Amino acid sequence: MLSRSIAAGIQLIGVFAATAAICGACNGASAYTLKTLYSFCSEQNCADGYGPGGGLTRDAKGNLFGVAFGYAGEIFMLHPSPHGTKWTFTVLYRFCRQVRCTDGTNPNGHLILDSAGNLYGTTSAGGANDGGIAFKLSPAPANAAWTLDVLSNFCFRKYRACKLPSSPASGLSYAGAENGMPYDGVSPLYGTTRSGGPSDNGTAYRLVLKDGQWSQKLVYGFCSEMGCTDGGLPGSLLVDSAGYLYGTAYDGGSGFQGTAFQLAPGGHPWTETVLYNFCSIDGCLDGRNPGTLVSGDGFKHLSGIGGGGKNCDKSPYCGTLFQIAVNGADSQETVLYNFCSARHCSDGTLPSGIALDASGQIFGATEFGGAHKGQQAGNLGAGSLFAFDGKFHQLYSFCSEAECADGEEPLGNPAVDAAGNIFGETFYGGSGAYKNAAAGGTIFELVP
Repeated sequence: MLSRSIAAGIQLIGVFAATAAICGACNGASAYTLKTLYSFCSEQNCADGYGPGGGLTRDAKGNLFGVAFGYAGEIFMLHPSPHGTKWTFTVLYRFCRQVRCTDGTNPNGHLILDSAGNLYGTTSAGGANDGGIAFKLSPAPANAAWTLDVLSNFCFRKYRACKLPSSPASGLSYAGAENGMPYDGVSPLYGTTRSGGPSDNGTAYRLVLKDGQWSQKLVYGFCSEMGCTDGGLPGSLLVDSAGYLYGTAYDGGSGFQGTAFQLAPGGHPWTETVLYNFCSIDGCLDGRNPGTLVSGDGFKHLSGIGGGGKNCDKSPYCGTLFQIAVNGADSQETVLYNFCSARHCSDGTLPSGIALDASGQIFGATEFGGAHKGQQAGNLGAGSLFAFDGKFHQLYSFCSEAECADGEEPLGNPAVDAAGNIFGETFYGGSGAYKNAAAGGTIFELVP
């Protein structure tokens, strides 16, 4: 196993050679400036929401879209002024408006955007069956409310076996998303759930549009093999041009700490190939419980984040940045960086989000660690932002301002624009605490 990791590491030299020269600003946190674009819970009774964390979606005009907690959850937008000096916050939709919350509650995951400006996403609960929904949110004429359409209702396992998908665990994906192409509004959409399926350990599903109606199809039910060697509790998916799906399962696999997998179309269910079993090396030095994957080279390599690594004796969270050279069941995994390598974990622990820019450089966030204590996390640290171009670069440590006005505990995948500006969210902190309420998180921009 170690020899395979070394071989994969050699392959990575070519992957990052083209990007090593582009990170001229990545020499340290001092090269970047953080701007807080919005602090949540700024309105009475936190009517603007709190606790963003699903990741941001950015359109061609520079508008930012995301989800936040607060009551039953909301979809919001931040609109920049012509020169980006001022941002206007708007709640586009608050869930649970309909009787018995048939419009859904608790939106989660990353939103996707089609070429007409419609947003698509999921909720983990609510809907006709109280098992969550997939939705489309459409813009309306000026000063009018956006319109929500339920595309599909998911099963609620409390009242029946729920052999079908139940409680979506991630946002939706589609072919072309990794290349930055907007969704075309008609192609199949894909997602995962953390429950439901034949073994009630999560599913991958497909939404198909035909004759103006969306139908839900079970693609794969996880933990279908003896000992859950195929994985359980899947996360978000990637879709290649041939319709193959790529993702991670949080647990299961031969190492019992998660898998990276590929699902091939055709058949019922689709055919799964386990690309890598995490915790295959003693001490989980190869990582465990993997999270988000990204790919920028036509799915030849998958980069991702997870727990484990060689520094877990320093922090219970630690964490890894890894890459998988895709080759079916012979795929090879390499740990690119072990978090908590710096003293007091000042380089960050527990990576919580990851993204690629157009050149293939990796940007990400850690929920804890960094150079500063947090009001919520205390000595665990308030979190940090990093870049990786073959070398690790720490870009920013949160709670750098008094009372964590710059935010604390960044979550979700960041969004990176063509100029290298990084947009993201923190779950706590900010200046928006209304009266005695806790600060409700921030939307930020990190400028090189």
